[in-house]
Amino acid sequence: MDRIKDFLFIFFMVLIICCVFSGNAFSGKKVKLATGEWAPYASKSLKGFGFVSEIVSATFKAMGQPIELEFYSWKKCEYLAKQRKIFACFPYSHTEKRAEIFAFSETIAE
Repeated sequence: MDRIKDFLFIFFMVLIICCVFSGNAFSGKKVKLATGEWAPYASKSLKGFGFVSEIVSATFKAMGQPIELEFYSWKKCEYLAKQRKIFACFPYSHTEKRAEIFAFSETIAE
């Protein structure tokens, strides 16, 4: 269970930030998000692209914010986030090295 918790330790802080700034943060443009293949959490082949993808999508929808979800290798997801080509990538496990670069959310699933 702890491993699952670790791997799903991203997104709510980002979503809280989105909620705070949702009035003007994106100006109605689609927010670009990225994920990789990791069934059942995220996968092109699953309904709703996996249950974590569904949670993320529903959260943005509740905020009235359209998203564009792309699937890449995990390495490319991190690269795109570092280059600010995407707003966020998920689900990722929290590591000290990643925490130096990225903001992590609270756990969204266990």
